[in-house]
Amino acid sequence: GSASLPNLKPDWYTITEISCPPAYVLDTQVRHIEVKSGEVAEITIENYAKPSLEIRKVDEATGQPLAGATFRVAANGGLDYRDIVSGPDGVARLTGMEPGHYTVTEIVAPEGYILVEQPQTVEIIAGKVTTITVTNAQKPVLEILKIDSITKQPLQYATFHISYNNGETIG
Repeated sequence: GSASLPNLKPDWYTITEISCPPAYVLDTQVRHIEVKSGEVAEITIENYAKPSLEIRKVDEATGQPLAGATFRVAANGGLDYRDIVSGPDGVARLTGMEPGHYTVTEIVAPEGYILVEQPQTVEIIAGKVTTITVTNAQKPVLEILKIDSITKQPLQYATFHISYNNGETIG
């Protein structure tokens, strides 16, 4: 993590970082330092780790983590994107990102849940983990109970036609 340049003549020097380790953000700041005769001039340049994004997927009613949600994380107006899936802990992670603004869109909801269609915009900051939480509501369930009007006992073998109000058949 250090470099030394011996035998320099006393003068002002310009230092610009032109590459850094892959997991870090390049520091493009130009620095000026004076090297004086008989002294060691020292400068410290810090690099931030590339940031990461953590998307927490939870059930709207219970707060329990949900696996199997697919998110599209897009930069540059959607031209550059990556799709990530929430694991058993309900978390989808992207590491080694470039700082900037990203759009996060759920493209596949967990089984039995309603897709969240509204995208979220997040700012990814160097050296930080950005965390967002996306909640899903369970898909509603229609349960039809067919019972005898007097005994209140369940009746078998009834058939129903289900459709939307506009007439479109569901089943």
